[in-house]
Amino acid sequence: SHYASRANRAFARLKTGDLEGCVADATTCLDHADAKDPAKRVKALFRRGDARERLAARSKTPAEAFAIFERAVADLEGVCRLEPTNETALVKKASLMTARARARAEADRA
Repeated sequence: SHYASRANRAFARLKTGDLEGCVADATTCLDHADAKDPAKRVKALFRRGDARERLAARSKTPAEAFAIFERAVADLEGVCRLEPTNETALVKKASLMTARARARAEADRA
């Protein structure tokens, strides 16, 4: 299906470092009718959040990093809403929130 091919490509792009492509494919997956399945939403949100975390690390400015971390945290919050006991997601969300706070503090000093 179109959904499956996009989901697989998002994963492949994440693994090969095409982070923008991963974000685009994961977003397309989330907009697809098949994304009503919570397990599929979790995968797409987690992959997009992971890609955004890596994009934030590549950011040129703390303000840009903060903005990207904001979106990554929102993705992981979505995962945690769907799977409140997903330990991997809870740990990743906490890590992203720390990175977001650090980027904000750096942006405020800049």
